[in-house]
Amino acid sequence: MNNHSRDNEMKLSDCTFCLPSFSGGGAERVFANLISELVRRDRYASQNSHKKKMDNGKNESSKVAYDEASGLAEFGDSFSVNCIVMSEQGAMRKLIPDTCNLINIGGNSAKSSLLRLVMVFRWQKPKIVISTMAYFNFIIILALIFSLHRPKRVLLREANVPSSTIESLRIRWLGRFLYKWLYNRADIVVCNSSETMDELVALGVDRSRVALIPNPVDICSVRKQAQDACSLPNFLDPSLPLFVSLGRLTKQKGMDRLISWVASMRSAANLLIIGHGPERDELDRLIESNGLIGRAKIIDFQDNPFPFMSNADAVLFGSRWEGLPNVALEALALGKQVVATTRCGGLLDMKIFLDDQALLIADTDEAYIAMLNRIVDRHHSTRNIKKASLRENKLADSKLPSDYNLNSVMEKYEKAIFGR
Repeated sequence: MNNHSRDNEMKLSDCTFCLPSFSGGGAERVFANLISELVRRDRYASQNSHKKKMDNGKNESSKVAYDEASGLAEFGDSFSVNCIVMSEQGAMRKLIPDTCNLINIGGNSAKSSLLRLVMVFRWQKPKIVISTMAYFNFIIILALIFSLHRPKRVLLREANVPSSTIESLRIRWLGRFLYKWLYNRADIVVCNSSETMDELVALGVDRSRVALIPNPVDICSVRKQAQDACSLPNFLDPSLPLFVSLGRLTKQKGMDRLISWVASMRSAANLLIIGHGPERDELDRLIESNGLIGRAKIIDFQDNPFPFMSNADAVLFGSRWEGLPNVALEALALGKQVVATTRCGGLLDMKIFLDDQALLIADTDEAYIAMLNRIVDRHHSTRNIKKASLRENKLADSKLPSDYNLNSVMEKYEKAIFGR
């Protein structure tokens, strides 16, 4: 077990985040954003405290006002932000501030890490524990039970619809039991879609414990990164409309369906899929069998996918199930049109905040293909084959509703985390 502490002497932790790894998934990105923002606010509080002392107490009222507003008052001048992971590897690692105390417990699976988690909780005695992803949430609550440590507050985040987790288990009744028994031991269970919330309540999770909070998006950061240069793949006809989809190459994300739908269009379009995963070889075969060689390309996961998204005429989602896809929110922040299925969870919740063309949701294969055809019909621009940079392009205005921006979402998370 490796530790990287911001102090020479380990101190009891105040706010401890728990997640399997820093891979490039949506759940990991949400937690990376939350950790980074809490550390930033902790640093602000510490600086205010130092200035208060230097000014002989002149800033006491402003410091108290800040702490009360942020929910940090009871933690004094500063509170520690910690992160427990089974692996430090992954694209999101670079987003974690150095001042966050990182605890790497190792382990190949959440179940095999149970004893190590018990030891960490006994040793650190965190005041607040925050965890994400269903399997890991189960293990975190069990570890707290076995450690005999009772945090002041426990927050779980359900990143996907519970039915998808239950259906993946060999013993489905056990999954339903674990949701009801373990999730009711948390103070707050955060959901990012009403579908997920309804499923949890139906499984027996106390409705008073469940909070609906969307994923946070740092709009300024996304738009700034979108200005970086990128090199698009060499399509046979780069002047065709470009559809982009991002995500792990798994059954859940439905990249196979996107290939089939693009192949079924009456008009030609290019498709760029960005990601890695176990279905890569099968997707390559589908591209060939559907006659899309030269028009559909797959490239590996990108640390900065936003320039590619900015080049898209629409960002596509073929998901078979979702909580709330971060990529869709980021696409809207870039002013892009999003096309999704009815299984994209929280996107259905935000549909009422958007105009009819910003977010298109299809309930059948035929409806999805028809939407793609209409986008192509409206496409009149040509694409320069040598164009590799967006620096000369002006981004469209953000279409993301204000309730989904970082500051708005952080206010909701602070209320959930600190219980104010």
